[in-house]
Amino acid sequence: MGPTDLDINNQTSNDLYSIQRYFLKLCEIVNDDANEKELCSSGKRAYACQRLNQDLAYSMGDVPFYEVSASGINITFSDGSKCHYRNNEKVSPYPRVSHIDLTCDPSVTTLSPEMKYIREESCSYYFEMTTAFACPKCTDAMFFAEVGECDLESQQAQVTWHKNASCLGERTPTVKECKRSCTAGDFEMLWGACTSDSVQTQLWQLKQGVVCVDDNNMKPTKEGGTRDCIGSNKMVLAGIIFTCILILLFMVLCLTYRKKRMMETKYSRLAAQERDIPMSSFPHVDGADIEEQAERDAIDSD
Repeated sequence: MGPTDLDINNQTSNDLYSIQRYFLKLCEIVNDDANEKELCSSGKRAYACQRLNQDLAYSMGDVPFYEVSASGINITFSDGSKCHYRNNEKVSPYPRVSHIDLTCDPSVTTLSPEMKYIREESCSYYFEMTTAFACPKCTDAMFFAEVGECDLESQQAQVTWHKNASCLGERTPTVKECKRSCTAGDFEMLWGACTSDSVQTQLWQLKQGVVCVDDNNMKPTKEGGTRDCIGSNKMVLAGIIFTCILILLFMVLCLTYRKKRMMETKYSRLAAQERDIPMSSFPHVDGADIEEQAERDAIDSD
């Protein structure tokens, strides 16, 4: 890419030195190739070159210095061609210097932004350029979040990020978990835990399955009642005792039924022996019970 060509000719002046053109490159030497040497034949390598009246050319600096500032980048090209005048008075020779301020503007993304000539003071030349390439790369600290409304179904909110500083880059929108604000209808009164003095108190708590944040203090203020934990425990104990009684009754019934079956088996066996009737003729008689009773009879006979 060729150098920036700034033509600030003053056509109404007869002073040859007022007809000026400036050639600048921010990162390369202006007069490195043959074509550019014709534009700036100062005889000295230069990042910035001043040309007067189509014939005279001066280096405005061949030693670059780059400094990053809060607003962009400051560039200085020093050690240019010697200057012999200061405030229109001849003085000891001193080098020309160029100062270029690159101001950050993320919206100016062209590769060839406009450069403006500002002024010249005693062979010090000042220029300005606005470009996105003078902006720092955006970091997370350069954004602030705007949280959208909470979606109650997904319990998520859209987060949009906005810049709080001039920088180059964007931040992709994200989502964050959220919960809706509670209402008075989301609470119900439940019994709390039993305290050391055996007292329970009714407390306002969220209903089962309700998810919300009580950021507006919507929990009801009406006080709940209290009750004796011992009375509550007595009810539990009574239930346990009742259950145990039912189990004992069931066991007694089972034992009674088994004893009855054994008695029936015994009398059926005796009757079968007297009448010489096989035991298979009594379908209600269990073979295991017969064998068990036979063993008992044998023990009794001994």
